[in-house]
Amino acid sequence: MAKNLVSLRLKDCPSLTEVPSSLQYLDKLEYINLRCCYNLRSFPMLYSKVLRKLSIDQCLDLTTCPTISQNMKSLRLWGTSIKEVPQSITGKLKVLDLWGCSKMTKFPEVSGDIEELWLSETAIQEVPSSIQFLTRLRELEMNGCSKLESLPEITVPMESLEYLGLSETGIKELPSSIQSLTRLRDLDMSGCSKLESLPEITVPMESLVELNLSKTGIKELPSISFKHMTSLKILKLDGTPLKELPSSIQFLTRLQSLDMSGCSKLESFPQITVPMESLVELNLSKTGIKEIPSISFKHMTSLKILKLDGTPLKELPSSIQFLTRLQSLDMSGCSKLESFPEITVPMESLAELNLSKTGIKELPLSIKDMVCLKKLTLEGTPIKELPLSIKDMVCLEELTLHGTPIKALPELPPSLRYLRTRDCSSLETVPSIINIGRLLTRWDFTNCFKLDQKPLIEAMHLKIQVSL
Repeated sequence: MAKNLVSLRLKDCPSLTEVPSSLQYLDKLEYINLRCCYNLRSFPMLYSKVLRKLSIDQCLDLTTCPTISQNMKSLRLWGTSIKEVPQSITGKLKVLDLWGCSKMTKFPEVSGDIEELWLSETAIQEVPSSIQFLTRLRELEMNGCSKLESLPEITVPMESLEYLGLSETGIKELPSSIQSLTRLRDLDMSGCSKLESLPEITVPMESLVELNLSKTGIKELPSISFKHMTSLKILKLDGTPLKELPSSIQFLTRLQSLDMSGCSKLESFPQITVPMESLVELNLSKTGIKEIPSISFKHMTSLKILKLDGTPLKELPSSIQFLTRLQSLDMSGCSKLESFPEITVPMESLAELNLSKTGIKELPLSIKDMVCLKKLTLEGTPIKELPLSIKDMVCLEELTLHGTPIKALPELPPSLRYLRTRDCSSLETVPSIINIGRLLTRWDFTNCFKLDQKPLIEAMHLKIQVSL
C-alpha cells in the first residue's frame, strides 16, 4: 500500500472478509470507510496516531470492536454484531455511532469529549446517571430501544444537549429534571406508548423548538408547561388519547405547526384569545372535535393549511373567512356538516377546498370570493346543483363531482382543465360543447346513464382536429 495514503474507501465491497494487518504501517492514514462490506469478519489492530475517522457500518459479521488508537475522533459501527465498545478506545471520541447494534445491551462507557452518541435500535436497558457528566454531548439518539424504560434524574446541567431521541422506547415517564436541559431544541418521544404523562415544566425551556409526542399514551398535558415553552415551533400530538388541549396552547406564540390528527377522544378545541401569528399548519384530522370556537380563527390569521377531515363537526364558523392566508382547507368526511358559511371577506389565498363526503347540500353564492381557488372537491356530497357564480371562479382548474346527485352543470369557468363526474347517475345536461371541448380528454362521465355523451365525444374530436 502507498505509504502516503491519507484516505481509504472500500465501501460496498461484499467480497472483502478481512483487512490486511499491513494497514497499521500507513502512518498518514486519517480516514477509513468500509461501509457495507457485509462479509468483513476481522479488523487489524491500529495504533496510528493520525487516524481520526473509522466507518465499518453494516459489516454484519463483525462481532468484536476494532482495537484502535485513542486519538480517534469518529467511530461508526452501526449495523454490526458487536456487543460492547471497550473504554480504552473511547477516550477522545467525539462521534460514536452504534445504531442497529442489536446485541449491545450495555450503555457504552464514553468520555466527556463525546458530542454525538447514536444508540438507536440497540438492546440497551438502562442509561447510567453518569450521562449527565457528558457536558459536551449535543446529540443523543436512542430511538427504538424498546427495553429502555426510564431515564435517570439529571442533577448536573447538560448545557450542550440539543437533541434527545427516545422514540419507540419503553419509557413510562420522564424525570422532572428534563427541564434542566436548557439548550434542548428537539425532544422526540413519538411511539412511546407507555408514556402517559409529562412532568410539569416550571422552568423556561427557551431553546425547545420541536416536541414530538406522536402516538404516545399521554392523556393530559400540564397547562403550566406551555407557558415555559415559548420558543416551540413544532408540536406533534397525533394519535394520542388526549381528551383536552389546555388553553395555554395560545401562549406558544412562535408555534408554526400543531398536529393532533387521530386524537379521537379530543372533543373540543380551546378558545384562542391571544394572536398565534406564527401558526401556519393546524391538523385536527380524525379528532372527535364537534365545534371550533368562532373567536379562535380570528387569532390564527397566518394559517395556510387547515385539516378538519373526518371530524364530527356540524358547523364551520363564519370566522373561517378571516383566515385570509389559508391555502388549503380539507373537510372531507365531515358527514354531519350540512352547510358552508357565507364568505363576505375575499379568501384570496385559498387554492384547495375539499368537501368530499360531507353532508353539504349547497354551496353559497359567495364561493366566488374564493378568487384563487384551483381545486374544488365535492365527491360524495348530496349537492344537486352548483351556484351560477361558479363561472366567475377564473382560477378553478379541477372540479370533482363523483357520486353526487347533480342534475345539470351550469356554465363553467374557462380555466377548468379537469372535470370529474363519474357515477353522477342523475346528470342530464352539461354546458355547451365548446366549453367541454376545452377539457380535451380530462373529463369523466362514466356511469352518467342519463347523459347523452355523443355531443361530448364529437366536441373532443373537433378539438383534436383544430389543434392538429
